Amino acid sequence: MKKYSWAIVYAFVTGLIFPNAFAAEKTENKTPAKTQTQTKAPAPTKKSTKPQQKETPKSAPQNEELEQFNRNVSIQFIARGVQTEENNQSYVTLTYQIQNKGKNQIQSLGWVSSYVIGKQTPLYSKELPLEFEPPLASGKQMEITIRLPLGELPEAAQKQFLSKTADIHAINKPKQVSFSSGSKIVVTK
Repeated sequence: MKKYSWAIVYAFVTGLIFPNAFAAEKTENKTPAKTQTQTKAPAPTKKSTKPQQKETPKSAPQNEELEQFNRNVSIQFIARGVQTEENNQSYVTLTYQIQNKGKNQIQSLGWVSSYVIGKQTPLYSKELPLEFEPPLASGKQMEITIRLPLGELPEAAQKQFLSKTADIHAINKPKQVSFSSGSKIVVTK
């Protein structure tokens, strides 16, 4: 009887050990599978860097146009405010200083202003085309104020533009400038 009791104890202990050993093997087999899928993730990153290298020659002419634009024009966001008209329509006012640094008179100008809080959190972007009548003379500067209906802005942007303490900056991305001579500098379309 003692032989059978040891056999039962042995079978019981073996039954406890072997299932855990197989469970550990299954867990170990799953771990390398996860590692393999994780190693596949960087592969698309490598593929995405190759097109960036191919795009570098394409972006080089754009940088040339951007440099030409910046040599001829300066756009500075200098003030913002809110105006309310008699009909209770509120407008955000955005004041810019435009400077003609080139030799030709500026007929028209276009850029995109992205308004951000603290130079990081994006609020709103707006394409701003501008026609000068008469053309902006060489070496001259002009302050212009653009009015945007407050209701056209996203709600989060409205709150920030209404706040007098919000640290709002504009990041200006040049698009094009046209001169009265008929020449143009096109940075982006």
